[in-house]
Amino acid sequence: MDDTQTCDVAGPIRCHRMYGMWSMHHLVSSWNRYHRRDSADSSARDIRQSQGGTLAMKIKGLEEYLSTHPFCEGFDAETIRTLSGCARNAVFQRGEYIFRRDEPANEFFLVRRGQVALELVHPTRDRITLQTLGEGDVLGWSWLFEPYAWFSDCRTTELTRVVALNGSCLRTKCENDRDLGFKVMTRVSKLIIDRLRACRLQILDMYAAPEGGAWTRR
Repeated sequence: MDDTQTCDVAGPIRCHRMYGMWSMHHLVSSWNRYHRRDSADSSARDIRQSQGGTLAMKIKGLEEYLSTHPFCEGFDAETIRTLSGCARNAVFQRGEYIFRRDEPANEFFLVRRGQVALELVHPTRDRITLQTLGEGDVLGWSWLFEPYAWFSDCRTTELTRVVALNGSCLRTKCENDRDLGFKVMTRVSKLIIDRLRACRLQILDMYAAPEGGAWTRR
């Protein structure tokens, strides 16, 4: 400024008795200050990018695991990608129930690590273990057939990690893709046969005749 009073105005505010004036940064809301706005936008962008990257890593990890699981043997990359869109990882502590009899069957499970027991409650005996399953096995087929309810209990016998696939999601995909539906039904049919064989063995054990005795009902 060329004005002769420039040096006077440029002096300390208190010298000019301008105590009531706020500094300029107080006149602009904190959110609208350029450095705050840029920082907030950058933080939000970083969070979105981080979340997107984490989700992509999870999906990629699920695809890699599914491609190695016996249930998915022979599935092409597109089928694996479709299944992974319905999948999530889950962990169950020792003694925890993954599902209970008559509860809604909304998912089925591929065991990654650990061990589980499929159980039935007998009115006059202790719990009956139908089958003990572990790494590489499949839990559940009730999600595929009405009334979509579990017919047995499933309890972990040690810390267990699984991939849970959403039944409703997968049913919809199978309805829209007959090739996928055929592949899934083929594998689920084998699973049902295995479960029926296990039930048959348990029934024979329950009603087996004692050694050297007659065949009796218990």
